[in-house]
Amino acid sequence: MSQSKLNRLLKRGSITEDDVKNYKAKMFSRGLDNPYVELVSGSNGQRHRRYIEFGELLDNPVAGEFDQFGVSKTATVHWF
Repeated sequence: MSQSKLNRLLKRGSITEDDVKNYKAKMFSRGLDNPYVELVSGSNGQRHRRYIEFGELLDNPVAGEFDQFGVSKTATVHWF
């Protein structure tokens, strides 16, 4: 998440300062060396990255929901 999004969540009361510190520690410890897709907003031209984390290869597909970018946290996709 960007710093501005973290600030909005803090202001709204959805997360605490400790949550922000834990989130940042987790992100920096894992690193950001995963592949990503850089997307450009059609409405305002802003760019943001969607990082992709590959899981274990499975023998059978797992159904799930996909977001508007065609990415899912639960569903499997074909490995080419």
